[in-house]
Amino acid sequence: MTKLTCATDCGNSPKMQFIKDFNIAFAENDSGWIKSVVTDDIYWEMVGDKIIHGKSQFDNEIDTIADYRLKELHIEKILSHGRSAASSGIIVGMDDNRYKFCDVYEFQSTKGKLIKSIQSFVIQIS
Repeated sequence: MTKLTCATDCGNSPKMQFIKDFNIAFAENDSGWIKSVVTDDIYWEMVGDKIIHGKSQFDNEIDTIADYRLKELHIEKILSHGRSAASSGIIVGMDDNRYKFCDVYEFQSTKGKLIKSIQSFVIQIS
């Protein structure tokens, strides 16, 4: 099981809680839920790596990375405003490699029920 830590203010609004849940779902490989909360025209840019566009490509990518296990997820910050949100923190793989991440999200609407785009920045730190 993944060790989860999160700053105490990361759930101060419904959208912040949603992003927290989204990050936890990635850490725990809850691919069904992840796939259910994105739009059909989802756009995911993994900066410096690849771009995923559309639900079919997104679902395939989620299935591909589902086997990657995390030992730890540390969510340091979650911010939200209007249709935008961001999260940052550290992930630790089962191989003990550590990565700093920052994800920037755009929701389909201000209600924050479906994610329309994600821009992910990931840097290995050890």
